[in-house]
Amino acid sequence: MAKHAFLSASSAHRWLECPPSAKACEGVDERASPYAQQGTDCHELCAYLVEKALGRDAEDPTENLDYYDQEMQDCAEGYCSYVMEQVEDAKKHCPDPQVMVEQRLDFSRWVEDGFGTGDCVIVADDVLQIIDYKHGLGVLVSAEKNPQMMCYALGAVELFDGIYDIKEIRMTIYQPRRENISTYSMTKEELLTWAEEVLVPTAKLAYEGKGEFKAGEHCQFCKVKKMNIYRRTVKLVNGVGHYTTYVCGRATKNNLNDPPKNVKADDLDALVLKLIQQHIAVYVDARDRLKKLNRATTASGKKEELQKKLADQEARREKIKGFIKNLYEDFADGVFTEDDYLEMKEGYLAEQDAIVAEIGEIQRAIDLYAADYAGDEVMADAFTKYIGVDCISRELVTTFIKKITCYSKTRFEVEFTFGDELQELLNLVEQRGADVG
Repeated sequence: MAKHAFLSASSAHRWLECPPSAKACEGVDERASPYAQQGTDCHELCAYLVEKALGRDAEDPTENLDYYDQEMQDCAEGYCSYVMEQVEDAKKHCPDPQVMVEQRLDFSRWVEDGFGTGDCVIVADDVLQIIDYKHGLGVLVSAEKNPQMMCYALGAVELFDGIYDIKEIRMTIYQPRRENISTYSMTKEELLTWAEEVLVPTAKLAYEGKGEFKAGEHCQFCKVKKMNIYRRTVKLVNGVGHYTTYVCGRATKNNLNDPPKNVKADDLDALVLKLIQQHIAVYVDARDRLKKLNRATTASGKKEELQKKLADQEARREKIKGFIKNLYEDFADGVFTEDDYLEMKEGYLAEQDAIVAEIGEIQRAIDLYAADYAGDEVMADAFTKYIGVDCISRELVTTFIKKITCYSKTRFEVEFTFGDELQELLNLVEQRGADVG
């Protein structure tokens, strides 16, 4: 049986969204489904046909495939034809493209012990192409920003980037039973930026079993999936009840083994909805007040002052750039020694950095005076979307609530998702009101 990575590429869509699910699923037995075995069989057939088409020695696996039928043969032949078309296309700009079938791809540079198997990898000078076969019929799979494909691409970059000058990453999902061929391209720089900013920190949380549980479409094939609209049971821990929204039932049971204390579901529904409605009302009031204050004459005057200050600092930055350029020319002409040049340059660069930082602060202050400024963008989008909401839903709760702590059947405390951002908006409204008078 093939070895699977703990943080596998195939499950990356889940643990990137819900980091602790990886640890929660570890060691949980899962009965192999006939659908999974069908996919395995077809992958073997696909690999054989591609190797054969490339003129390589390969053993026909057909007689050992449990689910082999004519449909599987047709799917595999279609995949093989598609791969060979891509190989021929690669030859148009690369005389000898490299084609790897069932290639082990190690992306452990970014994910602890991370590796996977790429169905087909084609390297043609500056283009790296990953093709992944999907036999499933139930879920349409897209290649766009697909974490599994991006992890495979990282493994391929790690393997070939020192040999080829890779610039473009092209990822394709071939899913014949859904008549789906999905291709997504990105630059190598975009892939590496995603790896450092998103993959690395999230994978670290997942590997250590940390982070927060989060429900969504990624739960579909989770081994410990047992979801309600939100948890309706309060667990007593050291005399205090804790209620966490949308935590997998299995994972919660593993973490909190104290006897449960039940809370009426209808009471909890009504309370949560009312609190969210009040939260939205506070935001709308603060947003509207700020817009009114930003239109005041006094606010316009302060914005103009900031814009003048910004222009002065930008002019000063350009002067510093000129000083640095002239300094180098003087050094080249022998006016300064190298030590003097480096010392003076360091002083100018430090001053330039300080100016750039100040310019950023001034620009942020100016943005707060915009007529349509409504607070943090993500927060504003969420609150605006749910204005007038009148019923509880899973999406509503996961959008606005991090945690609810229950002290009794009638006393709850709520930790909101946008608590800090909303408080910043309220503070700004208060400060603007004082400034405007």
